[in-house]
Amino acid sequence: MCFALKQSSGSRLSEIFMPNSPVLAGQVDSIRKVMMQSPLANLFENKFTEYVRILLAKTFNTISFSYLFLTGDSFFSLFRHGLFYVLDSVFLLFGLAAAYKRRAKLFFLLIGLCLIALLPHILHGASLDNFTPHIMLLFPFAIILIAVGIDEVLGLFKNKWTFYGISVLIGLLYLLLVLNFMNIYFFQFPLQGNFDFPVRLLSKYVALSSQDKQPVLIYSTSAHDIFKNIFFTPTVTTKIPLRS
Repeated sequence: MCFALKQSSGSRLSEIFMPNSPVLAGQVDSIRKVMMQSPLANLFENKFTEYVRILLAKTFNTISFSYLFLTGDSFFSLFRHGLFYVLDSVFLLFGLAAAYKRRAKLFFLLIGLCLIALLPHILHGASLDNFTPHIMLLFPFAIILIAVGIDEVLGLFKNKWTFYGISVLIGLLYLLLVLNFMNIYFFQFPLQGNFDFPVRLLSKYVALSSQDKQPVLIYSTSAHDIFKNIFFTPTVTTKIPLRS
């Protein structure tokens, strides 16, 4: 029995970034048009080298400190907080060193699993923009290494009271980081227009404000979303200018 696998522009297979991707030919052609003639052009400016360059750029962009620990991306769009706490980066380094020192085979296994976890994003299109759902498999392995790092740091202190003191200090630092995350998520994020969080929050305010049967006038830069969410909210009378 023979199966034919057809890759069409409307299928998910077309989103896989391969060396024969049409976008590579266009990029190589654009590069060659803005450079002087060189006998090395064919060697260094071709679809294969461009493909490798994009893969490396996506890989290092995905594991960058800024993305993972400071800013996140357009999906995890807090913009003042990363996917992990900043303190996690310290314990991640300790965890990598400890994993290699304790069991080298386990270390290379975890590193290999982390690289495999990056593949859904690295092989998805040629865009260099990060997209958090594509790297979800990375998180469990990163958390394991962070936990190993915390254990390694605590193991450096043999004195019982020092051990407990450092444990409490780490706990307090993480508590401060959690409070900072809550401050960003609950008090900054709702007013920044990200996804429909502020829309739902506004809908609640409008519902509470209209209990006296008074019209509510709303000015918004996203009138469609506001209208869609508030229109289906019961007992709410609104006047919404549809000007974006």
